[in-house]
Amino acid sequence: MTPSNLTVTAWAIAALTVSTGTAAFAQSAEANAPKLSFSVGVNRTTNSLFKGLLIQSRTDLLLDANYEHGRWFASLQNGLGYKLLDSEALTLGLSANYLPGRYASSDSRYVGMGDVAGTVSGFGYFEWRPIKDTVTVYGNLAQSVKSANGRVGTLGGTLGFPVSGKLNGFFDVYLTWGNAGYNQTFYGVNAAQALGSGYAPYAAPSGLVSTTPTLGLTYEINRNWSVMGYAGQTRLSSGIAASPMVRQRTQPLAAVLTSWTY
Repeated sequence: MTPSNLTVTAWAIAALTVSTGTAAFAQSAEANAPKLSFSVGVNRTTNSLFKGLLIQSRTDLLLDANYEHGRWFASLQNGLGYKLLDSEALTLGLSANYLPGRYASSDSRYVGMGDVAGTVSGFGYFEWRPIKDTVTVYGNLAQSVKSANGRVGTLGGTLGFPVSGKLNGFFDVYLTWGNAGYNQTFYGVNAAQALGSGYAPYAAPSGLVSTTPTLGLTYEINRNWSVMGYAGQTRLSSGIAASPMVRQRTQPLAAVLTSWTY
């Protein structure tokens, strides 16, 4: 998985697969058979595919399309990639993807700060499944081709559990980390930005950006269709929360979506 949306959507789709056990991703009898899936819904997020990074969470369209053939995949959320290793317990891969930027028109807290353009980024990622259909540990690291946008990574885990019949639950938590370039670009305030925005200058430190726990439910309608809902929150680290752009350290997250897989 890759953090194109800091994994808010990407891990949710993965959690759907992990927590159901009989999810449609497992329907293929042959490992190399093509797989196609679509997901659509709405979510409350701080990292929108269409609006970029947000200081204050907003309701937005949630959309993904994913195609896999052998070890290759193409995805709206996860970009174009290749699985270097793809066993039952472990997946390792590389991908190239678009990492959304930050836009003053999308969040009032960015007024006077100027836009940060989205960039193409290279990703390395892993998924480790020590307990099949129950526990997944995942992580990724993205390096933007634009050095000023820096490096950002995610480390998290998902626990799936049965609820009743085809209804299953999952608990997910992930940490997001950024280097000095990423954190300063997206959360810092330089001298020019201070003049335009009225904020005091702020040098954002490298390190932990946020912690995001989430609890959700999935329901398998049939072999092709599933629905999912989740709710949680993103809590910024103390170093990021000290940015003058930040008004609330904790922001709510939630989503409802349906997925079709063939």
